[in-house]
Amino acid sequence: MSDDNLVDLINEDCRLVVSSTARRPDIKNNKKYMLDESEEQWTSEAEHHQFVQLMFTKPVVPRRLSILFSSVNACGFCIIEALASPGNSDWKELTTVDTVNGARGWQNFDLPRDDSGLYGLKITFEDAFENDGRGPITIYQLKLLGTKKDGS
Repeated sequence: MSDDNLVDLINEDCRLVVSSTARRPDIKNNKKYMLDESEEQWTSEAEHHQFVQLMFTKPVVPRRLSILFSSVNACGFCIIEALASPGNSDWKELTTVDTVNGARGWQNFDLPRDDSGLYGLKITFEDAFENDGRGPITIYQLKLLGTKKDGS
């Protein structure tokens, strides 16, 4: 499948859930900022195992995950899990990825193809860190490309 056939899977049919949101009076901070084109961001609390979860009302076939992290922090090791059916809480590991700390620009991750379709995708940031060796995850933008199960 060429990249031309991929669509943005994060739309009005997608519900976004995050593990935490840091309360920071100095910045605007909200999970919705990961999904728009604004300069604002989502920042988690400074704890390990923070996650972003995308839930879909109809099955999707995700192919590429793209994350724009803050340039001063990333998360190191990530576990990406899939939810195969709606109303189920049985997450299955789809793949693992390593992010590059201090990298500027988008970090792109190709995902294993599962044509049966998924109802959820969960990205768990195992090792959140900043320059001091610990800290929150800061994401400016998050994109998930793929196809809908019905072929669109």
